[in-house]
Amino acid sequence: MARVLTKLTPVERKIVGWYALAGLTWKQAALKAGEAAAMGERVRRKIKRLGKEDRRRRRPLADK
Repeated sequence: MARVLTKLTPVERKIVGWYALAGLTWKQAALKAGEAAAMGERVRRKIKRLGKEDRRRRRPLADK
């Protein structure tokens, strides 16, 4: 997870923090962070994409 978080901007990390710690929806987390509601969905998709890429890169070569 830390590898994914380092690839986010400070604003994106703030949204993730609100989402994780306050149990908000992505939309609510973005609003709480002072951003547009759509930014929450954007961050959610980015986290999903980066996580998938991280898992792919860590997979042993034999599994590819």
